[in-house]
Amino acid sequence: MNKQSITETPNELTGELDSLSSIEMLRLFRQTDAQIFSGYKEYPGINDTLIIDHMVELIHCIQSLTVSREVDFVVSGAGTSGRLAYFLARSFAKWTSLPNARYHYLIAGGDRALTVGVEGAEDDIEQARADINSIMRPNAIVVYFGVTCGLSAPYVASQIARLLDCKSDHIINVVGFNPLERARTNIIEKWDKSFADVINQLDFKSGKHFLVNPIVGPEPLTGSTRMKSGTATKILLEIILSLGLKGVMERTDIKSMIYQRLSQYEMVYRATYRCVEGVARIVDDAGSSLSNHGHLYYLGSKSLGIVGFIDASETVPTFGAGHLDVRGFIMDDEEKQGWMVMDNKDGDQAHLCEQYRISQSHFISMIPSMESNDTVVISISSDDSIELYQPILDSLSAKNDKRPRVNIIYFNHESNSINNNNCINISGSINNNNNNNQNNNNNNNNNNNSSNNNCHSNGNSQVNSLKNSSCVGSGLSMLNLSQNVYTLTVTLPFKTIDRVPSFYELSLKWILNALTTGGFVLAGKVYGNRMIDLGLTNNKLFHRSCGIIEKLFGVSALEARDSLLRSIYSLEKNDQIPEAVSTAPIYQHIDYANQNTITHIIPVALLMASGRFDSPLKARETIKNTPVIRKLLQQHQNNNNIQPSLYSN
Repeated sequence: MNKQSITETPNELTGELDSLSSIEMLRLFRQTDAQIFSGYKEYPGINDTLIIDHMVELIHCIQSLTVSREVDFVVSGAGTSGRLAYFLARSFAKWTSLPNARYHYLIAGGDRALTVGVEGAEDDIEQARADINSIMRPNAIVVYFGVTCGLSAPYVASQIARLLDCKSDHIINVVGFNPLERARTNIIEKWDKSFADVINQLDFKSGKHFLVNPIVGPEPLTGSTRMKSGTATKILLEIILSLGLKGVMERTDIKSMIYQRLSQYEMVYRATYRCVEGVARIVDDAGSSLSNHGHLYYLGSKSLGIVGFIDASETVPTFGAGHLDVRGFIMDDEEKQGWMVMDNKDGDQAHLCEQYRISQSHFISMIPSMESNDTVVISISSDDSIELYQPILDSLSAKNDKRPRVNIIYFNHESNSINNNNCINISGSINNNNNNNQNNNNNNNNNNNSSNNNCHSNGNSQVNSLKNSSCVGSGLSMLNLSQNVYTLTVTLPFKTIDRVPSFYELSLKWILNALTTGGFVLAGKVYGNRMIDLGLTNNKLFHRSCGIIEKLFGVSALEARDSLLRSIYSLEKNDQIPEAVSTAPIYQHIDYANQNTITHIIPVALLMASGRFDSPLKARETIKNTPVIRKLLQQHQNNNNIQPSLYSN
């Protein structure tokens, strides 16, 4: 039997996440993200010698290979891990000009999965083999990074098995955040192996196979590995590849540089989370929009725009969001637009459907349809040509009574700031349409920001005075901001790793993960610290869904599975589940649900498990009338006198 994966375990700190205000949630996110650096319980963490030594050996191996061999670097994963594989592969070529090296990313489902989850792609072992085969070339060594946070992804397992079948001396590295003994033991569908079977074939003493798996602790939102695990993935691979692609160094030098780099990331973490009051203000905006059938739109340039694009893409499988509820758009980069800025393998995807339209022009075309219940978040770097944002801000501000909430997050570097002990950070009043929580957060802002030199914010009433203040980044002072624009300046101690704005990217990732997670919590899409309307796109999520039903309503594993199947196939409580359904493999249930566009699968199954509903149709009608699912579940748990086990494994 599988031991509970740490990445699927509820975090003890966030069991009452759904009952907290935005500022309280952010404080908990700050605590759980601290575990990335401090470690979790008795397990080896990212700063432990055991993990550092593995990284040193891997970096030295990479350096020795690139001296004389043709090398294909491959980063591969499914879902969040695949999107990060794409994102990180963009940086690799900027860190070296080696003529004998090529850089690739693989994502289950292909580039289409960069925007939306592709059902069954993570479990498609044949396509996984075809994907890795397409990269391999005669006489070249593959340096493979398989990213699988829970040590469970069939897509990665299949590619590892393919590389092991080869006679070449390929380098295989697995990146995850689960102990090896907790690798998934379930037999992968359409195969005779489990992930544990495959990873146990690797010889970690050979100098060719590596496992980098610091334990960073459970996610603040159970199973949402886009958060802590995604952050740790970015940190680890940036360190390994940025150092590995340098010239050959002594092991002692590599080790000291790893420690130095980890310290820099931790300083950026601290600087980012000193801005919780300002970020909480934007979380409230996002929550209000998502609660009232509005939208959340991100806009940014270059890699900051891509960070927003990735964050938006993950809200559909995580929260059951509508495909157009949260969207990311990318500013033009000279002659490049949209997908050309993305620089992905398959090129422009805008022809597929509306949610793939991500260019600056697409964003501008949507401004006339934006309403006052929409929220816009614009991320600007100190390196940006800031004047390019003025026409967009003017268009957003010209909507009068239908103006969306507009927020600017401006990233600055300490060397660009004036270090003056007499310079205080100013916090002005915020928009008049804020609720009481927002006003309370603003009061906290006024009380605390003056002692915080890493972050400051302003509201509409002080824009003109702030524009001439030496305390404000000179970039924002170039903009003519109207009264509906809220600005948050985040000043970081570091900006780039070899010309790549890695630290700006990471800080923005922390902020946007908090916006969407906090926003959907406020919109009622989370119960305790568990997702309750997640998408059903792969085997892992099917099992996770059964676990949620079992824990929240205290039913048996069999009853939880039956409730899920009744939701998928619209079977009444008194109907016997046909044997063809009950014995079918999981992928068939996933295919059926997606082919028939079955919505709210988990909430309906939860209501069926409560014993208060005999019909999935009636449960769906109830959800339609009471869209805040958390309140609905709470009501029926209270009626049944059920005490949910939010903290158990």
